[in-house]
Amino acid sequence: MTIARRLLVLLTVPLAALVALGVFTAFQLAAIEARSRFVAESRIVALATLGNLSRAFAELRVNVRSHMLASTGAERAAARSRFDQDERDLSRLIREYADRLVIDDRERRLLNEFQTLARDYVAGAGQVMELGDQGRASEAIAHFDRTIGPLGLRLSEVSNEWIAHDQEAAMAAGRASIAGIERFERRMLIASLAALLLTGILGVLTFRRI
Repeated sequence: MTIARRLLVLLTVPLAALVALGVFTAFQLAAIEARSRFVAESRIVALATLGNLSRAFAELRVNVRSHMLASTGAERAAARSRFDQDERDLSRLIREYADRLVIDDRERRLLNEFQTLARDYVAGAGQVMELGDQGRASEAIAHFDRTIGPLGLRLSEVSNEWIAHDQEAAMAAGRASIAGIERFERRMLIASLAALLLTGILGVLTFRRI
């Protein structure tokens, strides 16, 4: 092999190593970006949506109690209007979560259970408020204690379990992202050292041949 060819090989190998390192880096960064996006765009949004769901349901309960405690028709009408608005917000948030934020079977189960309980709660609360509007306060209280009171407690339990599940999913995704970054750093170090070693060996051999 001529000297020119040896020098060409000596130049080509480092360039090929740099290209390989660039491709490897691009793939690793894409994987890290995907994990980070999952945390930022999925689980953080999911937790925020669950927080809004919990807030909307808490306001539903407050409005039912306000209706039961109201002393005038105007106060009952205002409480019912706020209840209807919160019910629409609750339904919208449930649909949004179902459309784009469910990640596994357990979360689907929690969503379905929450949706069913919320539907039953809204129907029961409507009956309570109808009784109140008719001046049958004692019947409204009895119906509340017998039906939607326990439903409200169960909804709170499901909501807490759901939030805890999403928190764990977010933490697991965060840990996976950190682990991916650490693996990338180790692999980059190994690849860089291997490229330097190969280039050094080739350089020494070429020098000795020349």
